[in-house]
Amino acid sequence: MRFVLNATALRFGGGLTIGREVVRRLSAVAPKHDFLVLVSPKFGYEQFGGKRVSVVGVEWPRMNAIQRLMWLNRDLPKICSDFGANALFSMGNMPSYCAKLPQVVLFHKSHYLYPEVVASLGLRL
Repeated sequence: MRFVLNATALRFGGGLTIGREVVRRLSAVAPKHDFLVLVSPKFGYEQFGGKRVSVVGVEWPRMNAIQRLMWLNRDLPKICSDFGANALFSMGNMPSYCAKLPQVVLFHKSHYLYPEVVASLGLRL
């Protein structure tokens, strides 16, 4: 199978640590699959590329909000199609609403999905 991983938004703190660790282990946990990993350049992901893991830099931080939405919903689906991806793993909170393939989103802000937990703590969103 062929997978696209969108890790462009994982640039700092825990997100960066998790993103690099996932990319680092791809070859070991799924050696028969092909991966295209989209990252922000110069955050240490490039060193984990290999025979079946292609790491490509995307200038995500330089995009404004409208450009990011266009990239997620126009360019990313095209990248997935061109790569022949079977699935998309978006690792930084933002799905592509226009991608026509199965998609998993790593959502870091679970309090938006479970506001009752936040309310039970006496907090407001």
